[in-house]
Amino acid sequence: MVNVSLLNILHRRSDGLRLGELKGREYQGVQFVTIKAREPQDPVLKYLLFILKGIQHAITRGYLKEIFLLFKHHETLETLEVYSIALKYNTEAKQKDDCTFSNLRDATMGVLKCIEKLEKLDKLEKDTRIKFELTYNDLTPFQYQPPGFKHTENPLCLDFDKKDRLVFGQLNTGYHKIYYSVQRKSKKHNLEQIFEEDEEDEIENTPLLKRLKMPETGQGASQSAPNDNPEQNADTGLEEPAIIIDSINISADSELEQPQIIDENKNCINQSPLTILNISLISSEDSVSVAEAPILCSNEADYCICEVASGTFIKSGIDGATIEKIVCHRCKRTYHMPCHGYLSPSMCFREFICVKCSPYNTTDTIIRSIEGNMLRTMARCRLMLYLMFKYEKFQEKLMSMFSDDEQHILIEKFLKYNVINLKKQVDVMQIQRSANLTFNMEDSQFLY
Repeated sequence: MVNVSLLNILHRRSDGLRLGELKGREYQGVQFVTIKAREPQDPVLKYLLFILKGIQHAITRGYLKEIFLLFKHHETLETLEVYSIALKYNTEAKQKDDCTFSNLRDATMGVLKCIEKLEKLDKLEKDTRIKFELTYNDLTPFQYQPPGFKHTENPLCLDFDKKDRLVFGQLNTGYHKIYYSVQRKSKKHNLEQIFEEDEEDEIENTPLLKRLKMPETGQGASQSAPNDNPEQNADTGLEEPAIIIDSINISADSELEQPQIIDENKNCINQSPLTILNISLISSEDSVSVAEAPILCSNEADYCICEVASGTFIKSGIDGATIEKIVCHRCKRTYHMPCHGYLSPSMCFREFICVKCSPYNTTDTIIRSIEGNMLRTMARCRLMLYLMFKYEKFQEKLMSMFSDDEQHILIEKFLKYNVINLKKQVDVMQIQRSANLTFNMEDSQFLY
């Protein structure tokens, strides 16, 4: 939700994104945009995906307190608008129980609806600069820095009084409460009136793709180098205003350096700016011997990459029918959804491609770099995490049917990430926090 919010705020407040790389979507009458390609060419979109790595890293560890997206004047560097996304972490069971799917869906659409209404404001000027800042919770280790970030002494976010902010949305994911607010210098428009206006207006009734006016060729954003002169970007030849990435002093209570980790010329399977957001719980550095597989199905076309047959679930006291399934768009093969990296159907908005069809182009980004028998182990790791989360208990019978090597690796990993304790008691909250290590969480954020 953080990802799609930041993307849509950038889109609504400026015309600097390459519209040809965005896809218009609509759900329950709410229109929003997502990114078409896994590896966008727009420098601003690349940069956004890069900084999300640090944001996700901090959220997973429970350190992130607030995200600030600042729009600055390209000459005076004066802050024109500030958007804040604040997080609170639910620690009590009641807080999680209060969140239902319908409530979460309605709240999510409500936030996106408010972001959609930002289009009623005048677009920001050409070459507006953008800047991201983060703040952390008090319990965050002093030396902590998310990947790609470093501390800064003068964060701009501290210059704004919370009393002047307008909160325009909030939602409870069950594990976090998220609050959205905005503050702007110009008083030309009353923000409260914009958010409260009747929805039956011209903007709301105009199809999103028509409003986008998709360019035939690559119109888009210009990217400034660290010591770039804004005047050099004044005449870009673009019909649309451009965004300048303020990479001189992009802070996260911290300063975000240029995306050095993204090397487009490096020959690496898993190097897209989005796929690097995931650090796998299981990697090819782990090893497992080839064991006999009595739990395999007889027909290869009928079994998942976890190689666990339906009868195995029955023997383990698990109703296999309750495990969501996913079908490959190409080969029509059916898999357990969690084994291929998805926790629910809503997480996968794209056409799913399995690893057997295309090991290097599968939509399951994490397993691209996992080879041999570790592919099966990764799928079983996901399956165990999914079932432990679903039933809130360790699946001893199912685990006992895996090879000794696999059992050793999985138990070691679960203990390392505090998913279970020595008594094999399950920490459901920790499974949620570490989900991005094993599952394709970026798809759940509507990025595609």
